[in-house]
Amino acid sequence: CFELYSLIRHIMFWLNAELPPDIPPACIQQAAAHYQVPAELLVAVLRQEGGQVGRAYPRSHGTYYGPYQISDKWLAHLAPWGFDASALQNNVCANVIAGAYVLAYYKVREPNWANAIARYNVGSLNTPARLDAGTRYAQKVMAHWWAIYTKWKPAPNAAQ
Repeated sequence: CFELYSLIRHIMFWLNAELPPDIPPACIQQAAAHYQVPAELLVAVLRQEGGQVGRAYPRSHGTYYGPYQISDKWLAHLAPWGFDASALQNNVCANVIAGAYVLAYYKVREPNWANAIARYNVGSLNTPARLDAGTRYAQKVMAHWWAIYTKWKPAPNAAQ
């Protein structure tokens, strides 16, 4: 029981340290647990995307919402849960959940996290240009993920 408590405290500590102040650690923890996406990966994608709560990012190929820059192409998928453009833009936990959902959606369809992360960014890997762009994006996210993991992983025998 004490080891579990120590682990939870460790997770909350590093999440608080790594997240921007407007992203509640509990949102990351809940989304990670529900969609079976590593919390460190959610933080790494957040870091790479660099979006902000309350912002929409219109581009020539669509609009992207909030911290995880969720594409408007996902609105139909997310509508059954009550997530519309306003929720993705203004409700931080809805945006975190949507980011975790998109990563999990692609992970089910791909053999590894690198491909799932690439598809998070480009959708399909069906052309050389998309594969290249997705691979570059995935490498950046994986670098963030590795930096977070190595910075906060418990030392061997730390729980003793």
